Amino acid sequence: MSDPLAVLDAIIASEMSAGCQLYKPYPKAKLFHDLGAKFDVRCLSGGNRTGKTLSFYSGELAFHLTGEYPDWWEGRRWDRPVVAWAGSTDWATNVEGCQLRLVGDIGRGLAGQASFDDDAKVWVPCGLPARTIHRMVKHGQVANALTDVYVKHVSGGLSRCRFIAYSKGREALQAGKIDIAAMDEEPPEDIATELMARTIDSGGISVLTFTPLKGVSSVVQRFIGEVPLNEQFPHVLESSLGALVRMSAYDVPHLADKIETMKRQYPAHEHLARIHGIPALGEGAVFPYPDDQLQVTPFRPQWHWMVCDAVDFGLQHPTTRARVVMDPDTGTFYVTQTYRVANLTQENHALNWKGQFHGAVPVAWPGDGEKRVEDIETKGLISIKDRYRKLGVMMTGSAVRLPTGGNSLEGSVRMMDDLMQQGKWRVFSTCPDWFAEKARYRREKKGDLGRAIIVKVFDDVLDASRYAMMELLCGGGVTVANAFQRPQTAYDRRTALQMGLPLPKQVVDDSDYGWQPGQ
Repeated sequence: MSDPLAVLDAIIASEMSAGCQLYKPYPKAKLFHDLGAKFDVRCLSGGNRTGKTLSFYSGELAFHLTGEYPDWWEGRRWDRPVVAWAGSTDWATNVEGCQLRLVGDIGRGLAGQASFDDDAKVWVPCGLPARTIHRMVKHGQVANALTDVYVKHVSGGLSRCRFIAYSKGREALQAGKIDIAAMDEEPPEDIATELMARTIDSGGISVLTFTPLKGVSSVVQRFIGEVPLNEQFPHVLESSLGALVRMSAYDVPHLADKIETMKRQYPAHEHLARIHGIPALGEGAVFPYPDDQLQVTPFRPQWHWMVCDAVDFGLQHPTTRARVVMDPDTGTFYVTQTYRVANLTQENHALNWKGQFHGAVPVAWPGDGEKRVEDIETKGLISIKDRYRKLGVMMTGSAVRLPTGGNSLEGSVRMMDDLMQQGKWRVFSTCPDWFAEKARYRREKKGDLGRAIIVKVFDDVLDASRYAMMELLCGGGVTVANAFQRPQTAYDRRTALQMGLPLPKQVVDDSDYGWQPGQ
């Protein structure tokens, strides 16, 4: 496929107002258009400057509004005029984004015509040919903004595109039946849900185009489920909601010689979103560090290192367990093994652990372990942690706490973050669940003061590893030697601390003693 901007550059002098008739999509954009024949809801998740807005507003939306579909078109079609709502976060963003790509540069009197961007030194196409624009309604308070544009349809009637702004709130969008809901830049969940609802009666379509810097928001979550967020993220995802197509800088030829420059311009933790079109958290990330900074190849810890497991009980979410070892000489923590399973009984979790977590390793637990559940054997009530203890799990005596007391989420998360910054928090490469959750662990602003609060969703393995860290910092856990019954070691770290003895050091060899990291 030809570069749409290159095509415009070559013929712009003679065809300033050809609009969508000049649009030729890249293969990934063509796939996105084609999926419209199968899915009512689609998302085009793309890196910066990959042509997301151009593809939909200068191409597909203009085709729907005019009814002038090209010969290569295999997506959704209408043979009648349509009603569309299109918009972004606010009116100013509309003017520079979806409105510019669909209608043209209104401020310079270039409605229905391509315009030259003096700063970027490129031609900016618009989708609607000048001859198809019947009438435009200007916004009464925002310069150069339109509220509506009426478009001549090949059937003889008029299509209408209404521009909207998320900042006006969901209430402003509650009336009306539409054929097309077009969202340029990711909307809040209530806005997305309301717009999608407006298309149900008409059997219409909803389309989102954005660079996913907000990470796995509730909107994105509905498209991707629990797919790992890394460079192997699929280019096409089909879900019960609809289809997501990912378009990276590597998919568009006009960026081929600019990718290295883009990498230097953007922070490393934003590369997934800005270059690859993969949801990443950007400034909202709790742990904004690349995976390769934390990841380590599995190895056998030394005999005198401390080991502790911890569990995060699954009530409305998966039950998880994590094993963490600590090098007492350097204060470095290693997450060596994880477990994340939903919809099983406590009996089945305990049975799984017997086969997966080797050694006599104590298991720390959070305060909700005191909650009482039915004891299947006695039919009475028993605490969750005591139920696991009856099932043979080596639960610690009391709920996990910080060394300073309490169990503050923010306090313990700050401890983990400090360790990461110091290079003292590492995770075995055999723990994909840990990295999958870390990629989605984010903060959102809440309340009038805009305080950034950690979102307690999809964080179960992270919580288990955090509890294990807390227990180790409080002197809990056992030496690796004691966990695997190595006879040469007579005492563990907690005993040494209590008796004022020196910490046990490694003796003899590192022969295999049953440690099976990542199993």
